[in-house]
Amino acid sequence: MIDIKSKDELVEIITPVRLGAYGNGDNSILLNEYVYNLKLSEAFYPALSLLEITLRNRICNAVEKLICKDWLLQELNKQNILSDKEYQKLLESANKIRKSGKKITNDRLISEMTLGFWIHLCTKSYRPKLWDKKGFFEAVFPNYSNNGELRKIAPIQNDLLNILQNFPPRNYY
Repeated sequence: MIDIKSKDELVEIITPVRLGAYGNGDNSILLNEYVYNLKLSEAFYPALSLLEITLRNRICNAVEKLICKDWLLQELNKQNILSDKEYQKLLESANKIRKSGKKITNDRLISEMTLGFWIHLCTKSYRPKLWDKKGFFEAVFPNYSNNGELRKIAPIQNDLLNILQNFPPRNYY
């Protein structure tokens, strides 16, 4: 724990530039805004965590059922599904697992990938490789309907990207 003796010391630790994101004014007010934002982010963390786990498991189950088993391991060997940006994230995760001295497994890769990775798989650019596969959309979003228009990833993409941009309490991408 940091031993903080004054608000000025706390401002120095957080930095005036970071506090400036909360407006101009008295440091006490800016610190209160900063603490409020921390508490708000903390309150959203369980919901974001549940979203991440649900989304990744549903996507992985759908890929394994409809495309191939151990798909992230397969993807490491030959890039078939992922775009270059997501493939790079996969390589980084594999390297992180390798550096920790653990064996690279599909399950470890799945748990290592961030919410941002899974959200980016829910974009229109993945329609041909994922979302246009028969039964894929329904396997990932079984209760979704968009005014009778099933299998439309665009509205979900927009909602998920909005979440990613507005609630990043950890490095989600």
